[in-house]
Amino acid sequence: MVFSLALIPVLLITNEFASFVGITYQIVRSPLGPPVLAIGLDDNSQNIRTFLNSLGLVLLTIYQAATFFIVLLRLTKAVLAQRNIEMHVRQNEETHLFRGTGWIAIGVKLGFAETVVGFASGSFGLFFTRRLLRMLSRACLVIGVVRG
Repeated sequence: MVFSLALIPVLLITNEFASFVGITYQIVRSPLGPPVLAIGLDDNSQNIRTFLNSLGLVLLTIYQAATFFIVLLRLTKAVLAQRNIEMHVRQNEETHLFRGTGWIAIGVKLGFAETVVGFASGSFGLFFTRRLLRMLSRACLVIGVVRG
């Protein structure tokens, strides 16, 4: 928990700072109309922006990997507890199931895979793949939460 509380703010700050590094503002005057504000990116800060974006992606990957292993540990405990209950329960007693834990584990794993795919250079196919993995990940998480 302390890991999450420390890593998430650093991740957010890195991501937001990378978004604003190297932004330039210019007022473009046109003889046909009023002046227009032009916003662009400075070429000199491209390396800093790339480094901060990569650092944010690395931190997100570390966070999602840690989350996946925690969920996997809880899933293993739930399966072992379910097996233990089924072996020692009488016929007329009810048992609890671990229901949505598997779906949550799959959703977290797909989220981790989506983050790792982000390290590749971009094209339409890559962007589409990331969006598809993100959608499937969130769908699995929702199913897991709904199932209990």
